[in-house]
Amino acid sequence: MAGPQRGRSGELQRSQKEDHCSLGTRESLLVFVHSLKRLLGQAMPDVEEGTRKQLLRHQFLAGLPATVSKQLCATGEIDDLDKMVHRVKLLFTLDHLKRAATVSSPTTSSDVALLQQQVVILTEQIYGCVLTIESLTREW
Repeated sequence: MAGPQRGRSGELQRSQKEDHCSLGTRESLLVFVHSLKRLLGQAMPDVEEGTRKQLLRHQFLAGLPATVSKQLCATGEIDDLDKMVHRVKLLFTLDHLKRAATVSSPTTSSDVALLQQQVVILTEQIYGCVLTIESLTREW
């Protein structure tokens, strides 16, 4: 089922392949969250509070760029929407600063590639720690 599309004006979009909203390239995180809340209220006005919060968190994660979503999951801060929004703002800021530093820095491409590999390794290690903590928590 095809849903609404996001045009240049930043209106809400639904992918034909995926049944969720996505964050637009120029859309504010707060506007995106508000759109998700509004849509959920329209689609499921009588949903319980706990279920509503869980659905909002899930749709928020699903609407983010894949790299940001993975980083957010790796931090383990996916139990509170406000914390998630705050963390994503930080990730976007860091990404923006990284791109600005790449443009203005005389580093070589091999330096950048090495740093990117180190970031991937550290992200995987953090994700492994999060999974270990979750499994230990379930055992208790």
